Amino acid sequence: MYEEDHGGCNYCFDGITGNNTRTQLRKIPAVVTNAFKEMFPEALDVTWKDKLTGFQASFKMEDVKYEDRFSIKGEWKLTENEITGADIPAEVQEGIAHSQNKDWESMAVSLVEDPDSQQFMLVVQKSALQKKNLYFTFHGKLVRDPIAL
Repeated sequence: MYEEDHGGCNYCFDGITGNNTRTQLRKIPAVVTNAFKEMFPEALDVTWKDKLTGFQASFKMEDVKYEDRFSIKGEWKLTENEITGADIPAEVQEGIAHSQNKDWESMAVSLVEDPDSQQFMLVVQKSALQKKNLYFTFHGKLVRDPIAL
């Protein structure tokens, strides 16, 4: 059984028939749930969120948490899974050590995959008000360093 989340209200979704057990704002299209099931047949504890321009599935596979995003047409957009520091390749660790934000506290690390690339996203924090998401290639090159959040 899949659950959908719409603005704090949970809705049950029968992943086999596509039937909802309660009225909701927008049904997760079958093209989206079918694309998800094709990509992640072993997914457990699946919950859905309507992101207006698409849908996000949060789930577990082999005790690892994932988030996946699909367009409203069922096109896969992104997969993100949190990893431990021990899973970061040496090249990426070296890139982090040479970044301008090397002294900032590391809050989380994720592997982010989209149709065009795979990157490591490092969430760093200098203070409660200064946070950034830094993106590194597998070779440790910093490819995205947005303005502090």
